Amino acid sequence: MPSLILVTAADAGYFELLSGLLTSIEAQREGRDLALGIFDLGLSREQRDWVDQRAAAVVEPGWDLEVPAALRREQPHLRSLTVRPFLPRYFPGHDTYLWVDADIWLQDWRAISLLARGAAQGCLTASTHTDRAYPVRADVLNFRRQQFRSGYGKNLADLLFLQQHVNAGIFALPQTSPLWNDWAAAFQEGIDGSEGSMVNDQVAQNVACFRQRQAMQLLPAVFNWQCH
Repeated sequence: MPSLILVTAADAGYFELLSGLLTSIEAQREGRDLALGIFDLGLSREQRDWVDQRAAAVVEPGWDLEVPAALRREQPHLRSLTVRPFLPRYFPGHDTYLWVDADIWLQDWRAISLLARGAAQGCLTASTHTDRAYPVRADVLNFRRQQFRSGYGKNLADLLFLQQHVNAGIFALPQTSPLWNDWAAAFQEGIDGSEGSMVNDQVAQNVACFRQRQAMQLLPAVFNWQCH
């Protein structure tokens, strides 16, 4: 079994992006130590057949956190966020878990290699939203502060909203990391504290890293380039 698994998720509406991601991986994957795991959030039968031919495992996730019933009914895609602290549970047997959002396209395999290398040192490895390549936008900072505040209170929001903000869209983490449990706990705390208005995996991940002083390998913006 490959020591590294790349995991992503999509529903029928995101299939075009998912197929672009998987095609970009296939173009460079041959001979690489990599498995693919896919969360099926509502693919059509034809889409699922296409994915089954390319992935080692395709799983329909449940709700791993206590999300309000109305959100479960109206926004089932939120499972693509709530599953992220639980990847080793859904796809057991791998040393390193690499999450990649379905709207990402792999341009250079060196990104995968360096993400995996950082995780092999026991660290969360990811890029940040805060980089000299991006302008500082007041609306983004205000939104980030509001998200922290709604789930965790004003004091923590004031501490964190201007800090390096790790991007949860692509990250690598070893199976043995304590961050999985810390992240899940912080995520549930944020959902409860906001009465379900803050279901944000990225905010929760940043809270967990800050509180536990988790070791991180922060990569330059080119490893998760935000085209917008």
